[in-house]
Amino acid sequence: MAKDCYELILNNNCDLACRFCSQAAFDPAARFPLGAALRHIYTAKKSGYTRLGFSGGEALLRSDLPKLAAAARKVGFKAVRLQTNGVKLADSALCARLAAAGLTVCKFTFLGSTPRIHDARTGASGSFKKSLAGLDNMLKLKLAVGVNLLLTRGNYLGLPGTLKFFMDRGVTD
Repeated sequence: MAKDCYELILNNNCDLACRFCSQAAFDPAARFPLGAALRHIYTAKKSGYTRLGFSGGEALLRSDLPKLAAAARKVGFKAVRLQTNGVKLADSALCARLAAAGLTVCKFTFLGSTPRIHDARTGASGSFKKSLAGLDNMLKLKLAVGVNLLLTRGNYLGLPGTLKFFMDRGVTD
């Protein structure tokens, strides 16, 4: 029987300091070594999973992510997703490497549709601008792009405008 999506949490560390982080108490040094991650990819496919997702912490802090995406495609995953804050994807060359390696879906976490709201919650000035550049880079590469909007007391009133902002950019998920 086919199973939906196998989520591979590659690490616990992150390049942001979000005030709401649910993983802040996790060991930031914990991570799957490359060999173990490759075994999980192979085992997930053999177990009947049809899609594979990479997340963390921030999976983009791993330099071997393109290798992992390529391995996922090689064993037969048609959909390979990355869950990310998107900051590192402001680098268009990294986006191109990930797409060429086999990444098919990129899900970004945003906390609003303005730098003031987003940056205040991530604890990193400039994170909105970088994440938005990453989103635009992935859209240009024709990857499936989605946005997770984390709602808090400080941003929920702006939800209708935030949805419109991302839908107007071409995000459909």
